[in-house]
Amino acid sequence: MLTEAQFVEAVESSIEGMSGKLTAEVEFRTVDGWDSLAMLFLLNTVDAEMGVQLDAVTIGNCRTLKEVYNKALESAV
Repeated sequence: MLTEAQFVEAVESSIEGMSGKLTAEVEFRTVDGWDSLAMLFLLNTVDAEMGVQLDAVTIGNCRTLKEVYNKALESAV
């Protein structure tokens, strides 16, 4: 299982133009360049890197990557 920092790094590297813009605490929807395609990449990263499938509604209810990470951890149990 990835650490929180590794998860943020994986998300950043999977979304073009996000390098250096994301942290665990930043509200990802407020980041310049965040769009629906970025959300799809986030869904894919959770699945590929954490082995968990979260639906768009669950991720949509999260404000930060820390919240997404914690939801993935909860779902993995």
